[in-house]
Amino acid sequence: HPPVWQLYQATLERFGPVPTLIEWDTDIPAFEVLITQASKAQDYLDKHSAVSRQLKAHAT
Repeated sequence: HPPVWQLYQATLERFGPVPTLIEWDTDIPAFEVLITQASKAQDYLDKHSAVSRQLKAHAT
């Protein structure tokens, strides 16, 4: 669901790297899908954290 990931990225840009839970409806997928989604969320978080560190380094 690309809109969910776009919203997550916008949230990271606004609030910074914070613990996140992306909620599913009642149609919970297989464990493998959940692990893949968790990995994807971690990738977004890692990318945002790296950008935040770069911006802070340039600001000083």
